[in-house]
Amino acid sequence: MTIIRIILALWIVPLALPVCALSWEGEGFTFGINSTVTLSSSWRVQEPDEANIAFGNSGNLVQVGNPITALRFLQPTLQSNLGNDGLPAPGVYPPGAYAITEPQVCEQQGLPVDGLNACWLPYFPSGPGVYNENTDDGNLNFSTGVFSQQLRSLHDIALDFDDAGFFARVLLFYDHYIEQNDLPHRLLNSEGRELVGQDIRFLDRYFYANLYYGDVPVSLRVGRQVISWGESGFISGMNILQNPRDFNQFAMSGGDLKQASIPVESLWLSFGVTENVNVEAYLKTKWEPNRLPPAGSYFSSADIIGAGGDLLCINGGMLADDDPRRVCVSRTADKPASDDGEFGVKLSWYVPELNDSELGFYYLRYHNPSPVFGAREGIPDRTLAQSLQANYYFQYPENLSLFGFTFNTVAPTGTSLAGEITYRRDVPLSVDIYEILGSAVGNLVNILLYDEANGGALASLLAGGDVDAGQLLTVLSGLVPNVVNGPEALDRWLAQQPTSDFRDHADEGNACQNTDLCFPPYQIELMPPFSGADVPTYIERDAVKASLLAIHTLGGHWLGASQVLVIGELGALYIVDHPQYDELRLLTPGTEGRGALDPIPSLRGLPCCDRKRWSDGFAWGYVLRASADYPGLPGGFSVTPSVLWKHDVAGTSPSGSAGFVEDTQVLRMGVKASHASAIDVALDYTRFMGNERANQLHDRDFVTLSLSYTF
Repeated sequence: MTIIRIILALWIVPLALPVCALSWEGEGFTFGINSTVTLSSSWRVQEPDEANIAFGNSGNLVQVGNPITALRFLQPTLQSNLGNDGLPAPGVYPPGAYAITEPQVCEQQGLPVDGLNACWLPYFPSGPGVYNENTDDGNLNFSTGVFSQQLRSLHDIALDFDDAGFFARVLLFYDHYIEQNDLPHRLLNSEGRELVGQDIRFLDRYFYANLYYGDVPVSLRVGRQVISWGESGFISGMNILQNPRDFNQFAMSGGDLKQASIPVESLWLSFGVTENVNVEAYLKTKWEPNRLPPAGSYFSSADIIGAGGDLLCINGGMLADDDPRRVCVSRTADKPASDDGEFGVKLSWYVPELNDSELGFYYLRYHNPSPVFGAREGIPDRTLAQSLQANYYFQYPENLSLFGFTFNTVAPTGTSLAGEITYRRDVPLSVDIYEILGSAVGNLVNILLYDEANGGALASLLAGGDVDAGQLLTVLSGLVPNVVNGPEALDRWLAQQPTSDFRDHADEGNACQNTDLCFPPYQIELMPPFSGADVPTYIERDAVKASLLAIHTLGGHWLGASQVLVIGELGALYIVDHPQYDELRLLTPGTEGRGALDPIPSLRGLPCCDRKRWSDGFAWGYVLRASADYPGLPGGFSVTPSVLWKHDVAGTSPSGSAGFVEDTQVLRMGVKASHASAIDVALDYTRFMGNERANQLHDRDFVTLSLSYTF
């Protein structure tokens, strides 16, 4: 409550004063404080879509038989309800080809046995849902109605001594709804509450100087600061690699980059080479990552990452989050990047002969601000000793390079044009998480599930509780010698097992097809058992991204307004040598499982060979925004309605590549009323649409009403 008192004091006291910034002038210096205090409330206006919630959490599933005994060591059967593409016929479910020996239970449930003395999986869907239980906590925590009631204040503090000075920016915020309510499904931890509940933050904090070195003008800044280069607008460009983002503040502030950009300790220098050529450079002395939504917060779409995201569960969405039988992998310590090694150089060239254009040339050396998934080999059992467990973590690859070119000019129509193109070297692209898990736990899980002779003995040994790695390795070496001799031997061994997913060879597909072969289910090397080795979780590819921004002002009282501002931006991303899905499947929004039947039993209900959802090498989209100004209304008010439309048209970029997701759209409509340049009242509606499998926010439309006072 202390933060509330501070913000209220900062708001109420100036109400008794004239509407102006607080400022003082002395001999040779000025000191000023500009403040904005905002009260806002946000409401979810769309019910959660059950298709976004794991079956176990929604209850949209049927259990048949015992999940332990029903799936182990049983002969697969090619079922007649699968089409030539290896997928179930329309309207026929559950998909899959693995029998359990309780047909009478299936018949009691009204399930098709299809003339065979068997039916399917012990769990399968009876309604909409997802097989991935690691994406729905944000949806389960918030139904329609209020999800945020926030009081925030932003203060710019400036001390200027003519050619030098100091600048600081302070943010305070308190969310009454988050702080005073226990979320129904997943509570936020202390770090999560600090991100979205309440906090006091010093953002920018730097000294600056403007001077001359001989006849050369030089500008200098030292301290925590935001450095933003490039000409991109709504579509992200090189600036997202220079400045980490706080995506929580971006959402809560209505997209205000002053509050969403995370300042970093840096030394920045600018000097004029000639009248038309200028050089800028910076050196960072501290690295900062992006701040993602905490697990379970309103805008969270991944439960394994962000504050509180410490479990990755692999039950195919069939078990509820509070089910003690869940199989999960724990998160271990992340691998942050070094504070050293980040810098950038920019050359600006003003060219009067090119219609007064300005050209920019850039080089950045940066550490990835976005996390990349990592995993270690082990057993997916959190009751075992830590040294035996599989783990996951997040890492931040270092010493990446970007080359860039920009321009800005004015067309003969008066339209401002700006463009940016970047070439990024060795962009880290995550492999699909299920491929990674297959590598991390595949050796042991395959033995448990496929080795008819020895799997039971190994399971009994693990169930004993007091087990060490040496004992397990001895058992494995004696029972299945080929398993410890590398992935090729293991693949051959798996193909010979009576319960194998494979047909005859590891690269020939699996038993869920009739005539159309799946791609290989193992695409990265299986780790040796009990090695604790890090799985190779990402590949490096070069990437080219381009954007073109146009801004045009319409006068002449269009729509009765004093002016109408129209902004359009077009962007595209190309991944050089992007792998085909049958070569390597990359982490992609909206995919579930590995594209083939998984060795983990609960995922065997997934359709195999889903070729349509994996990432593309090329993707593009556009953004349009229009606003109109209506000043001089009764009471001294001015009104500005606006509308924004964002559309990712074609192609889905790999996760983490700052690209596009095909056929997703965002519509934002708002209106702001202002009085005396001091009071703003704004009402905004945001709708997420399109590609519902990949767009996990498609059911989180919301409305925000805010009141701001600037002084």
